[in-house]
Amino acid sequence: MIPSEIFNSIKDKLVLDVTASTGNVHIYCDGEKYTSNQVLKFGNALIPYVAKELPGRDLSGLAKDPTKYASEIFALAKEQMESNLSSGEGFFTDPEIVKLATQFQPYMDYQDTSKTLIYDLERKVVDAQSYDSWKSTVKDHLINLRKDKIDVKGLRMAAIYFDPYSSTEVKQVVVGSMDMPRINLYQRPQYLDVKLDYDTSTKYVEMFEKYMEHLVPDEEDRVYCYYWMYHCITSKMQCYLFLKGKQGTGKTDFAMILKGLVGENNFTATKNNFLSTEFNSFLDKKQVAYADEVICKREEHREAFKKLTNETVQIEGKGQNQRTVRSFCSFLISANQYTNIHIHPDDRRFSIIKCTSAKPDDSLGKTWYSEFRDYWRNEEFLKAVRDFILKHNDGKYDTYNRLHNHEYEIAVVESANKTLRKIYDHFGLRESESEETEVYYSDIRKKLESSERRFFSTIETVRENLESFTWYGEKIFKVEYDQTMEDYLIRKVK
Repeated sequence: MIPSEIFNSIKDKLVLDVTASTGNVHIYCDGEKYTSNQVLKFGNALIPYVAKELPGRDLSGLAKDPTKYASEIFALAKEQMESNLSSGEGFFTDPEIVKLATQFQPYMDYQDTSKTLIYDLERKVVDAQSYDSWKSTVKDHLINLRKDKIDVKGLRMAAIYFDPYSSTEVKQVVVGSMDMPRINLYQRPQYLDVKLDYDTSTKYVEMFEKYMEHLVPDEEDRVYCYYWMYHCITSKMQCYLFLKGKQGTGKTDFAMILKGLVGENNFTATKNNFLSTEFNSFLDKKQVAYADEVICKREEHREAFKKLTNETVQIEGKGQNQRTVRSFCSFLISANQYTNIHIHPDDRRFSIIKCTSAKPDDSLGKTWYSEFRDYWRNEEFLKAVRDFILKHNDGKYDTYNRLHNHEYEIAVVESANKTLRKIYDHFGLRESESEETEVYYSDIRKKLESSERRFFSTIETVRENLESFTWYGEKIFKVEYDQTMEDYLIRKVK
């Protein structure tokens, strides 16, 4: 049997493809793709293929020298391809490319031409691939597709939006004089369709709770975390969840579980200096943002933090115009210490969670913890945890409720500016013991190093912080002007 006989006998069962930009030939045999650089691999694949498709043929020559046969078949395939191109006749194209061109419909937003998406007509979902990627791939094969008279989907107009908390069902709407689909860009996590039996669900929930008991030893803090996760999944959480603990204790595991719960495409990990940069496009179309060791010291940082919890935010990317979008993003923060962030006593946007100081390998066991970390992407685990979290819907904490705990008060003290920290030190609110009950404002200034005095806080700032400060839930400071001393007296009244 010679190569031409094999080719002519099986060519209808082979799929030929050419990349228009390079002229390279690919052969698809039994679902596998082979290039002209894979002649030996293709030749070996031909032996069982021909035996199956053409039973009774003599395959001794093919078995003896598969590379020679495969090379000649590639040459014959290229000749036919070139002949078909010149004559205008069609030829078979890569089935994946055909699928790409016919199953996926590209859309462009009728208001913002930079906003595009690829919609999977079969699965009825927004696909993860970008329009530029889809267009580039289809363009490379456009000659093939046109020769085969395949109808390539063209770019159409749509009303495109993002909302992780509304339906992803596509509906037709009338905009002006145009009838178009309204498409939600939100990509629903695939694990939501998983069905669980009771035993499997219980197993995974117990694993999650065991991990959380390690990470957050205080029960009330731990329960608050569950409510915070509930609001991330079902609405936007207005409070930042701040995990404070030593490095290597498992804080990142919490972030990765949250990433799995909301879906990888709906989660973003930001740089710790994101409050200092003018570009924040990474927040667009996201459900959760995670920042490790975030820096928030200056007043402009605090103002930026406040704006991020607003209903709408200004989004600006590099080389892009600023635009206002609705914000769906909840924020998770982790840090080893409080010195990188200033928390005002009356700030309602931070919920501080004190995490364990123990390593998970020691607390949970190395084998158990290693197995647990494998479940970050396990769909059954994610579905079980989600079902558990969704039970925390009794309204104990709503989207605006921060956690009132002593750790928040400690965070206020530890993150305070130098002037306030001297005051807290004077009254023994940090590490030292003190029975002092009062101090004059000018005496605090004297306690500062000479290099620190130029940063001395105004009395307005000191009064505002101290009179809203609580310790174990009670206000303990009063600031009064002493006419005799012509100075402000700071008194500890509790």
